Amino acid sequence: MASLKEKSPRIAIVAASAPPYGAGGVASAHYNLWSAFRQRGFAAKLFTFFDNDVVARKEAGVVRHGVGAQWVKRLFVLANLPMRLLQPGRLVYHTAEILRNAPGSIRMTRSIDTFDPEVVLLSDHGAPGLWLHKRPGQRFVLVSHHNPARLSAESGLGDFSRLDTRLAIWLENRVLAKVDHVICPSRYMRQSFKKTYRYHGPISVVPNLVDLSTVDAMAPRSVKRKLKLPQRAKIVYLPSAGSRIKGAKYLVDIIDGLVVLLKNPLGFYIPGHIETDVLQALKQHPAANRMLLPGQVNYREHIGYVKMCDVAVSPALMENFSMAIVEAAYLGVPVVAFRRGGNADIIEDGENGYLVPKLSATAMAKQTAQILNSPGLQGVKRATKTFTRQKFAAGKVLDAYLSVLLPQRARG
Repeated sequence: MASLKEKSPRIAIVAASAPPYGAGGVASAHYNLWSAFRQRGFAAKLFTFFDNDVVARKEAGVVRHGVGAQWVKRLFVLANLPMRLLQPGRLVYHTAEILRNAPGSIRMTRSIDTFDPEVVLLSDHGAPGLWLHKRPGQRFVLVSHHNPARLSAESGLGDFSRLDTRLAIWLENRVLAKVDHVICPSRYMRQSFKKTYRYHGPISVVPNLVDLSTVDAMAPRSVKRKLKLPQRAKIVYLPSAGSRIKGAKYLVDIIDGLVVLLKNPLGFYIPGHIETDVLQALKQHPAANRMLLPGQVNYREHIGYVKMCDVAVSPALMENFSMAIVEAAYLGVPVVAFRRGGNADIIEDGENGYLVPKLSATAMAKQTAQILNSPGLQGVKRATKTFTRQKFAAGKVLDAYLSVLLPQRARG
């Protein structure tokens, strides 16, 4: 870490969890941002509110909070019960997630108060900012990663309860009353935010940051060795594709298409939660012995596996600004994704991957096969890494964050 800047303002960064325990895009995004601030010499600390059942340990700059995981599950069920009774047959969980986060968020608030930061960077999902007390002179900045209204509006994801969504947004608007500036990681998220919330302050689009010193230091891990595949095999990374919002209904068809189209042996790395029916289909698939299905893995292990993949395929229906996609491209893994959500802010056709215009597993498999069957695949991977690291240069992104978090310093 760089030496601390003289008179460096204290910056508190909030996330549900953080590596090595935490999984998910927001945890990764805020961890990378915290690491970049520390590398730049800022007095930054990362505060978590949903690190449940994590054994306390000393970590420089990371302060973890949570409660017992079983207790949290019971609280979620109890908080969700009234909405389930009022809206039977509907998908309800947004409001219950906010209430479930309360115990860890309240504990986190005490730690942040002790740290006494000049700036607090909030995550939106689960509304941890509800429980924070804004002191005179403090600056609150919120990053809009989630937005429950966009999930409810998307056909094909399920019949969401409008009442649940409206109540969650009402609670999130209470957080926004404390916020001085909002950051959206993509143009798509800015558009969604403006449609959803009652907020009249400034809004900036700043992409999620990938800290090179963090990801480059992580050792590669061989998927081929794990699956006992020959060296000539190609490895396809399917980030969290086993959940509905991540495109689970396309997953098996994509795998079927690739098995037919590929010249070389093929392996698949499919991390994250996989819904029960999808997991059953994968375990019964003829290529089951060529699939690495590790569930939730720690950040270091996950990045190590991604480094050894040849292409990433994301059938997600609506990404905000996917950390899985941008991390893969940063590591030199070209990405094939649907032209949905914030994907167009990351992927440029022919530079670091391709965007498939229609929701078609066949079209996605064909585009992926073209990349994998290319004799110049290693050159494509090198070009992907170079292009992405130039487009999302960590220093440039960090400066954009600093201009929002510390506008007086930026002007000076």
